[in-house]
Amino acid sequence: MNQKSDQTSDETRPPAPEDACRAATEAAHDLGNLLTVIVGYSHLALTGVDPTSPTAELLNEIHVAAEAGVELMERIRTLGTPQPSEGGPRTAARTPAEAHDEPVTSTAEAPIAPGRILVVEDDFLVRRTACLLLLDAGFEVLEAEHPAAALALPREDLERVSLVLTDMMMPGMSGRAMVRRLEAAYPNLRAVYMSGLSKQHLVENGELEADLPLLEKPFGEETLTRCVRHALADGLAPR
Repeated sequence: MNQKSDQTSDETRPPAPEDACRAATEAAHDLGNLLTVIVGYSHLALTGVDPTSPTAELLNEIHVAAEAGVELMERIRTLGTPQPSEGGPRTAARTPAEAHDEPVTSTAEAPIAPGRILVVEDDFLVRRTACLLLLDAGFEVLEAEHPAAALALPREDLERVSLVLTDMMMPGMSGRAMVRRLEAAYPNLRAVYMSGLSKQHLVENGELEADLPLLEKPFGEETLTRCVRHALADGLAPR
């Protein structure tokens, strides 16, 4: 009886704080991927319809709701990342009504430097979203579904790559390890990293250096293109 009672007690015991933090971190990662797709595709859909049509109004509501979800996720992400001093969530979630007056517009511009952006991401929908957003912004894009595929690309293709946009966590090899391999052969290559995890989490776990650019998922076209252009303009390369 005592053994059964102890077993029941173990099953109903609340999770340890570290387990709760880990679960929140994993949830934020997955939610980041989903919201990246929703935000990206709703933006692209809006750029292809008459802005005065009922369809545009519906798409805009979807986009606004997704943007509110992005800000809500920032609050969820903090559950898995200890905050210093009196820190806390960096943003407060807005309701769709509060963000309704912020119409979605295309930010397409010519790329700041010639060459290609190599997108490496194992989640098909996220990879496709990033590629379409970059194409919409005027960049030339090459894609790979995982690090091994990126490293196996023909040399003539890789020589034309100006920047690698890569997910951090992928099967077989991390994005950071892949970039180190590419950098050995192409020293002038620049990189921007993507993750559903916070930069603080990645830095504290030794997975990314603090001075390297990280694009936290979820993101939209404006954030993506601004980060890519900044890295190209600054010539920031992984060390």
